[in-house]
Amino acid sequence: AIEIIESGIFEPGIMMNLNSFSDKVDKDDINTNIGNLIFGAETSGGLAIVLPEAKVNRFLEKYKKIAAVIGRITEENPGRVRIKK
Repeated sequence: AIEIIESGIFEPGIMMNLNSFSDKVDKDDINTNIGNLIFGAETSGGLAIVLPEAKVNRFLEKYKKIAAVIGRITEENPGRVRIKK
């Protein structure tokens, strides 16, 4: 995916989502191309499952080969997403 986006090929949803939501996302100092991929239709919906923290370990035990924790919901900065390295 990185090679494709580096060559200048963007899935149309990336630009639409960037224009619609980038003001709500803090990307720290991550690579611009990786940051742009986050807004693609393939990564912004359907692939993320939100669970109460108390149920994460049970879920990971069942789906350990296909699931990983990628973030945490906090009370800080409501309505914003922060992407860290």
